[in-house]
Amino acid sequence: METSLERTLDAMNFAIRFVAKPGLEAVMEPCQVYELDFAGENFIVRCDRRPLIVAPLDGTPTPSTGSNGKTYTVSAAQSGDDVVLSFSGESGNQITRYRFSDEALTVTREISSEHLKEPLICDYRYVASTPPSAGAGGESAR
Repeated sequence: METSLERTLDAMNFAIRFVAKPGLEAVMEPCQVYELDFAGENFIVRCDRRPLIVAPLDGTPTPSTGSNGKTYTVSAAQSGDDVVLSFSGESGNQITRYRFSDEALTVTREISSEHLKEPLICDYRYVASTPPSAGAGGESAR
């Protein structure tokens, strides 16, 4: 993540670079534990102890509130082994791609904003595990 973040910050206007860095670091912080589920036509995801995100897989934009209290719009789409969540808010956009395989979950986050000359993109890889407290149908990844 550090190299991608540094490259993105280097491309920014010097005057806003130091203001933007903490926010970008927070958004790109990798999750320690993902809880993922498919319920009916919805994709449900929780990163660590952040608020639960429930998004219809038909792409319907859905309002949601982040752990920072800000409201954004999220939509979801499934294509093969991938689920893509698209977030839109007043400060920019995020696309998070969840790629499922037998070996691991790969999560790619892409942040874009009018303040960024190029998107910030990071990949994270998680190995599946099922903790004893997990209910039927849910999956956790670490």
